[in-house]
Amino acid sequence: MLRKLAIILVGVLITTAAFVSIPSDPAYASLSSSEQQELLDAHNQYRRQVQPTASNMRELKWNNTLAGVAQNYADKCTWGHNRNRTQQVGGEFSYVGENLYLTTNQNHQTTAPVDSWYSEVKDYDYATNSSSGVTGHYTQVVWANTEYLGCGRTKCPSLVGLNWNNVAIVVCNYAQGGNYRGQKPYVAGTIASSCPSGYTASNGLCSAN
Repeated sequence: MLRKLAIILVGVLITTAAFVSIPSDPAYASLSSSEQQELLDAHNQYRRQVQPTASNMRELKWNNTLAGVAQNYADKCTWGHNRNRTQQVGGEFSYVGENLYLTTNQNHQTTAPVDSWYSEVKDYDYATNSSSGVTGHYTQVVWANTEYLGCGRTKCPSLVGLNWNNVAIVVCNYAQGGNYRGQKPYVAGTIASSCPSGYTASNGLCSAN
């Protein structure tokens, strides 16, 4: 998807070729702790505000293993999903989801990727669990059983797999990953009224005890 000729979002693997990485810009390296918190807060805020409201939406927590895998992949400056991400977390999670964001605006707001992913909600119908466009980024952001988030970011002078130059790329990894075929992202109902065992309702989400 191309938005204002500046942003591309990936929902499916668009390339399967073997690529040679292009060095990223170390001056625009990993996210600061405050930027990590901004991304985490943006995810949780969107998870609170889903419509219809969610009865079982877990609160996301930052995970440094996921963030490390995301950063290492972003630094490769390769466009397309990291097909080895689940193996790269070393068995900590059985499946890792991933969202990618690409922009030529290297001064973009830290939360711009999350805003763009969530904006796909306009093309998703909860009642029928159907889509009229790309919605996989949105459903991963609000996948109720996902509990951990880790993101990385870098600046790439050029990309392998896409003819763009001087871009910023953001990679977010999620565990457990979501987007299982035929499943809705969450159970509709009174906010945080059906938290799983070991979780309690807190600030509109199900928080681990």
